[in-house]
Amino acid sequence: MNIQSPVTIGSSTGSNFTDLVRQGSSGQRINSAADDAAGLAITSRLTTRVEGTSVAERNIGDGLSLLQTRSGLASTVTEQVQRMREISVQAGNGIYSAQDREALNREFMALRDTVGQTLDDAQFNGRPLFAGGTVPLQTGPDAGQITELADNDLPARLEASGFTELSLASPTADTLGTLDEALSLLAESQVADGASANRLLSQADALAQSRIDAAQTRSRIADKDFAELASELAQTDVRDRARVLMQSQANAKGEDVLRLLTG
Repeated sequence: MNIQSPVTIGSSTGSNFTDLVRQGSSGQRINSAADDAAGLAITSRLTTRVEGTSVAERNIGDGLSLLQTRSGLASTVTEQVQRMREISVQAGNGIYSAQDREALNREFMALRDTVGQTLDDAQFNGRPLFAGGTVPLQTGPDAGQITELADNDLPARLEASGFTELSLASPTADTLGTLDEALSLLAESQVADGASANRLLSQADALAQSRIDAAQTRSRIADKDFAELASELAQTDVRDRARVLMQSQANAKGEDVLRLLTG
């Protein structure tokens, strides 16, 4: 009669326990295609969307910074042109002497030249702000999702209005009219940049919500529920203890039979 010797307990749930430990340490339910091939493919696509959306949001932030910089400069220039208009009105006072008018004209000319230099030198990250031409921005995670910021050729438009030729030394009958047109052009520039900024802000809000939704969906698919993990580990531990107990009892009975036969 062949009596089976005591058996060493093999962990029949060892593989499952190892998987649970790996999931617990990584926080991920899916650590390889073997865990859930379809789930891995879905989470990979969602990760691509989340990361692409994050970059698009940063692009929008850069666009907003550009618009804010340009609008701020336009506001500064507006103040300078307003002062030029005040001086022009002041120069129409016949009480002033020729010397007074010369002093007014020097300030007027200095302001005019400052306006031109400010607009010509204005840059954002090395890109001229008032040179005309649209600024393309990738404002979405997919191909073709481009938003173009409207061009701003304010210096050229001011020059066409006659602003750059203004002088109180030889004033024209329409000096105030030219300054009013310059102020109107500056206001139009700021309105256009404000509209573009509002558009980008709306896109940023939509992207943020889209990113949150995609990240939450990815989390539901890929992340491990730690309450569920704790329950599974507890169940695995109970099963292992039961198997050990049963196997120990089986081994003990085998040893008793062997002693009876050999005794």
